[in-house]
Amino acid sequence: MPTAKRPRSQRPRLPETSKSQKHARHAWNKGLTGEGRPAADTPVVEVCTVDGCGTTADQPKPAAAMRRIHVPDSREPARWYCPGRCAAIGRARADLATITPALDEREEKDTCRGRQPRAGESTARASLPTRRPGSNGAS
Repeated sequence: MPTAKRPRSQRPRLPETSKSQKHARHAWNKGLTGEGRPAADTPVVEVCTVDGCGTTADQPKPAAAMRRIHVPDSREPARWYCPGRCAAIGRARADLATITPALDEREEKDTCRGRQPRAGESTARASLPTRRPGSNGAS
C-alpha cells in the first residue's frame, strides 16, 4: 500500500545572534542597513542630442570635434560620432557587426553529411574542436 509523500520542510534559518555574526554581516554590507533603493528606470544607452552624431561618414563631417569610426570587415558603415562615450559605443557596434552568424542546426547537419549546398545557401562551416589521435582521455 503506497504511502502519501509528506511535504518537504525547509531547513530552519538560524538567527544571527552572536556578536561575530552581526559584525560579519555589517562588514559584508559595508555598513549599509535597511532596504536597498529601487533600480533606476533609465535606459542603458541614452540617445545623443548632438547634431550629426551617428550619421554615416559618406556625408561631410558635421562638427570639428567629431570622430570617424570605421572597423574593417564590419557590416556597419563608417559613421561620425562625438568623442568619448558615443565614439566608444559606435566602435562596439561596429566590432559586433564583424561577427558572422553561426550556421543554423539544419544547415550544419546537412554540411556534416557532405551534402552539396543548395543555391543561395551558405557554404561556411562552423569551427568544431578537433581531437588529437590517441587522446581519448585515458592516461
